[in-house]
Amino acid sequence: MSNSSAPYGGASTRRGASGAKGNPMYEWLHKTLVTRLNLPQGGITPQATPEEAGLDSLAMTELVMVLKDELGVTVDEDELYELRTIGDIAAFLEARSGSGARGEPVVR
Repeated sequence: MSNSSAPYGGASTRRGASGAKGNPMYEWLHKTLVTRLNLPQGGITPQATPEEAGLDSLAMTELVMVLKDELGVTVDEDELYELRTIGDIAAFLEARSGSGARGEPVVR
């Protein structure tokens, strides 16, 4: 993959793109990162890298557990580390989770 392309559907950080603000999976991920993982809200944007958002190795492990528990999605941490931005993670999760018809996360 080239450095200029975003995984899972192209430029995921554009408004309306699958990993962007206003997308239910992005909004779910943002809320989860803030409320469950206690990451600072201001650092979490679709364009932020996981590191900029505060996703260190412990937070990434916690996120993997939350994804399994709440969405029934099994994800390897290495898969998440390969994604460049929070928007890319949201797009990846949307594709992996089989979100509802309107793109809403199917929380178990």
